[in-house]
Amino acid sequence: MTPTSVSLEHIRHSLQASSHTLEEIWQNYARVWHALGWSKAQLRLWLRCLPDVEVSAAETDNPSFRGSPSGSRDDLGAIVHSILEAAGKPLPLSQVMALLPGGIIATEPMIRAAVRAHPRLAQTGPLVKLA
Repeated sequence: MTPTSVSLEHIRHSLQASSHTLEEIWQNYARVWHALGWSKAQLRLWLRCLPDVEVSAAETDNPSFRGSPSGSRDDLGAIVHSILEAAGKPLPLSQVMALLPGGIIATEPMIRAAVRAHPRLAQTGPLVKLA
């Protein structure tokens, strides 16, 4: 692991302990953002994409971020599995993405990886199906 990746993990763990505003995170870890060459907008995007971090006051200039309680979010594979069970049929990857619950942000590669890792899911061409 690089020092920067260790720092990013440290930041994620600090969010589990308490809530921090975007400005606090930006100021407290300025060396990390400088080393990565990130702007505040990139930091905000990274924080919003973390699956175990919740955001409050998201529409403000200085939202708060806090780690979600342990076990409150299912892993992506389990979420995809529940979507397919509810649909009762295989679905195109794009439709699975559209059916993700609010607050879950995932890209196609993330969903493909979750499908490959889940023992009860498979992907055949563009379709994701129960295995």
